Amino acid sequence: MMSNNTKCFSKDEIYNRFKLGLDLSELKALETLDEKKTFIALVILYLTTALLIFVSIKLTYYNFLFYIPCIFLIAGRQGAFVQLVHEASHFLVSKNHKLNDFFGNYLCAFPIGVNFAGFRSGHNNHHVNTATPNDSPTDLDKYRVVDTKKFDLYKLFIKDLIGISALEVFLSYGKNKTETVNIEKKSKKEFFLTLTKLSLTQLFILALFGFNIINYILFWIIPLISPHMFLMRIRGLAEHGQSNQLGCTAETNSAGTFYTRSFLTEVNSYKSAIVVFLEKILIGSFNVNYHHEHHIFPNIPWYNLKKLSKLISKNVQKNNSSKTYRKGYVEAAFIN
Repeated sequence: MMSNNTKCFSKDEIYNRFKLGLDLSELKALETLDEKKTFIALVILYLTTALLIFVSIKLTYYNFLFYIPCIFLIAGRQGAFVQLVHEASHFLVSKNHKLNDFFGNYLCAFPIGVNFAGFRSGHNNHHVNTATPNDSPTDLDKYRVVDTKKFDLYKLFIKDLIGISALEVFLSYGKNKTETVNIEKKSKKEFFLTLTKLSLTQLFILALFGFNIINYILFWIIPLISPHMFLMRIRGLAEHGQSNQLGCTAETNSAGTFYTRSFLTEVNSYKSAIVVFLEKILIGSFNVNYHHEHHIFPNIPWYNLKKLSKLISKNVQKNNSSKTYRKGYVEAAFIN
């Protein structure tokens, strides 16, 4: 926790792009979509996930001790699907909104059991109220408890690993104040239609497992409801837990953005290439590690975030007294 002489961000202060020296022409170029990059990335994600699951099944049947590391790696790929859902929620996949939403919903969200409309609604609220008390409940839950010296945080990790957190998210996803009103207006027919589509997608995945229900549960469902939730909590702690770690309250979106962090960047990173690789495949896929940059410029697609970071990182450090660039997710989450 912070010392008594640590200065917190004032609600009267403003932290935005105008302080970071980014030229409008540069910003426009970075916001330009290259649609094929994300579609190619999805194809590669499908292939690598399928290969990883195939190898994991073989290794686990050879020796069950391989099971734990394998499902964490699979959970990392499921987290990559979430990141592509995130891209679609910002309309960063295609200029064609119908194609963009088809990509986000059917090709990315349904396979991991996510309600795309609920995700977009909650995530839009997250950007408007970043790290403030009005942030989306599913986001707040990930970083509201940050003290690594108290058992409360580890109780949440246990909930993640035994599937309770996943059940809570499934039952509440997107039900912020605005979305609840919208949900009440929706017909039961539309609700069951969405549920049917999600179920059919899962049935298709089960078919890819050769209708082997045990393998489907062991190598798709359990990674999704257990290690995936655990890894997403570490991500939430690292990205948005700084203000709570410092004992500062983010009262405005500007303050919440100020305290948001990036990891594994050219400014600061682990010395070990293996550790960098592991954190990227487990948590930081598709340049989500440039999270501070994303919150300042949410209209820039994932493949341009590294370029953005190179342009503004010096000015970020000059204008931001917080520890914006941390070595990695685990270091930021557990070493205050």
